[in-house]
Amino acid sequence: MLVTGATGPALIAVDFYGGSVFQVGAVFQTVALVGFAAAYGDMYRRSDRSRVGGRTVLVAVLFGVLAALLGISFAALPEAVPGSAFEAHYRLAVGGFLGLTIVGVTYFFYPPGIASRRYVDDRTAGAAVVALGTGLLLEAVALLAAAPTVVVGRVLSVIGAVLYATVLGTIFSERGFS
Repeated sequence: MLVTGATGPALIAVDFYGGSVFQVGAVFQTVALVGFAAAYGDMYRRSDRSRVGGRTVLVAVLFGVLAALLGISFAALPEAVPGSAFEAHYRLAVGGFLGLTIVGVTYFFYPPGIASRRYVDDRTAGAAVVALGTGLLLEAVALLAAAPTVVVGRVLSVIGAVLYATVLGTIFSERGFS
């Protein structure tokens, strides 16, 4: 997975307009993302303790799989892909996979449960993840379907981001990191 994950983006960048090198890069990238999701899912299943950070990264790798599946369609059926699919792919990959991975890892290093302020805890952190994930998913689906509900997804994502910032800001201010 590491080799395909490192090689795939390079091949995609070399032949960005959809030739055979692009297609091989897309396959490599899909193998890397789906393989990583499977490996993380197995690790999560085997872990003895469920944490909000672990669940968040699990959601993130699922977004990575969705981004990979949408991305492989660019290589397999480029003429059938609507223009809005590229923006949906971007949202799934950057906001969903990368963004939620960062949120999850942050929750591992700064566990929300250490906050002592009322209403800032694992539930608040979980609500942030649900709002972020649901918002990104709604936005991607709306972009693909050319539906007007894109705004709903974006509003939910902003709410999730505010909740995430509230959790981290609380922890940082209570622990003297600010």
